[in-house]
Amino acid sequence: MRNPDSSNYSLNERSGFFRLKGSAVTLNDQDSPTFIGRRQTDLTCRVSTSLDFDPKSSNEEAGLVIRQNDRFHYEIGVTLREGKRCVFLRKMVDAQIVESVQYVEIPDGPVTLSVYATPLAYEFMFRDSNEERAVLGTGITKDLSVERIGFDYGMCFTGTYFGLYTTGNGIPCSVPADFDWYEYVEEQ
Repeated sequence: MRNPDSSNYSLNERSGFFRLKGSAVTLNDQDSPTFIGRRQTDLTCRVSTSLDFDPKSSNEEAGLVIRQNDRFHYEIGVTLREGKRCVFLRKMVDAQIVESVQYVEIPDGPVTLSVYATPLAYEFMFRDSNEERAVLGTGITKDLSVERIGFDYGMCFTGTYFGLYTTGNGIPCSVPADFDWYEYVEEQ
């Protein structure tokens, strides 16, 4: 997005993984966050990724985002909250968090983050290293569409993107986020 810093992206630093290094830039900034995305091309689809990320402070996060623009996006990710590693769901609509952020403590190890998209909603799920699967919540698709946004904040007719991201929320991350795989599957 915009002019990415190529030093924040690596396919070689950890064999078999796509490594992202979080900068100070967030998904809300009109700048170039550490993000790589794929356009949503199907109304009904599933997107999943396996993330190995051990944040060292509460500002560090990494995960999967559904992004329309800087003001409209939903994230499911991993962060540190009150000293505990957690998976979270955050919904940003018109630059405001629209519901309380959901947090669930998870054990060490890789976590699978997933989004199931339908024409009306996105469902956010995760599976931790203990193979326990849980649904964190849903977000309505309308909140990330031209129908909701209009053109008040610039061009948004290109649709939403599913992406991998990491950020230090104002401070560069002290640890990288390693993604083992990413999958986009059209569902019937």
